[in-house]
Amino acid sequence: MENTQLKDADQPDVSGSTSQSRRLQSQRLVRQWQRLAVEPGGAQSLKAKTLLAGILKLCEPLVRQFFLQMLAEDSLVELDDLLNVTLSRVENKLITYDSSKSAFESWVKYQCVRPIFKQHLEEIGYRTIKLEPYIAALQSRLAGTFPSPPTNLIGRLVQGLEDSQVRPELAKMRQMLGVGRKVILRRDPRLVPALSLNCPIRPGEGNEEYFDIAAAPRLAGMEEACRQALHESLVHLTAGERLVVLGLFFANRSRKELAEEAGISTARVSQLLQQAYKRLREVLGPTFFRDCVPDS
Repeated sequence: MENTQLKDADQPDVSGSTSQSRRLQSQRLVRQWQRLAVEPGGAQSLKAKTLLAGILKLCEPLVRQFFLQMLAEDSLVELDDLLNVTLSRVENKLITYDSSKSAFESWVKYQCVRPIFKQHLEEIGYRTIKLEPYIAALQSRLAGTFPSPPTNLIGRLVQGLEDSQVRPELAKMRQMLGVGRKVILRRDPRLVPALSLNCPIRPGEGNEEYFDIAAAPRLAGMEEACRQALHESLVHLTAGERLVVLGLFFANRSRKELAEEAGISTARVSQLLQQAYKRLREVLGPTFFRDCVPDS
């Protein structure tokens, strides 16, 4: 007699590929978690928390893969931060997932990864602009009827182009529009060009100047103009970088103290600090820290 084994519809098919197995397993765990979560207090039960931890563990390599596909090389230093923020969004939004409308991986990508990626682009100064008004502004510049000073992002972009760049830019935008593109990403010229989607900045290349800074400089010795400039520049940093700079420069914490308070490693504090230095040097100039921040 043939040995027939009954299959649970919620059990993954381990005979398939790793990705297929992971996909089926995540769908199974999500269904089980949602059945518990709709019950009063069910989401706080030990079983629900265990299922949620399993779901997030399966999501982690998927989210990482999506970000690796989208991030520029010079943004990869923020991968861990973006990963953690996205997994937190998955956890908070999971109750809204509807398996009848989309596959779980698609939901993770478009409802969780994409919003965080868009926020990341905004933090480093990129904005989405519509092609048609951008093309119209370029045409206006060529015709000599371009208004000055510009009143919006498109105007600032067009004004920032060299005369020799306007016609090639117009041709390129028309080509994009012709193949169906509706919008493009451009950096707001008023914001810091700290990171580029296409042109990674690598420390040590060219003639850039790089200076290291003491862990806890004494702000009492900093001139008010320098203090104000540093404080205003914080808007150009990510949340993690801002936390570290505020702690080290304005709260006079050591790296070890800040790591303990923030619940991260001292190595991570140093990594965030170096990222912040890289951005701030482009906002404030490479000599700011040398001239304005006294030795501790």
